Amino acid sequence: MEQIGLLLPTRDYYLDDLDQFVSIREAYVKYGTRISELFGANPVTAEADMKRILQLETDLANVSYSDNSCVDVLINTVLSKVKRSI
Repeated sequence: MEQIGLLLPTRDYYLDDLDQFVSIREAYVKYGTRISELFGANPVTAEADMKRILQLETDLANVSYSDNSCVDVLINTVLSKVKRSI
């Protein structure tokens, strides 16, 4: 089973409140803001846009399967197809 990936490595980076994940999300917003500024965006607008992008990705992470869930779904799908073919 495949699903569209998020920019950060796993959904935990968006959903977990551990300090390391919070710091990574903050750095992600700063990085995206800086890249936008280098392309001529207004800094205030760029930061607001990056915060909206992070929220969108967080919303997607909320409805995404965890890595373990993907494996479970794949195994169950394969097993059900094997059972039907026997």
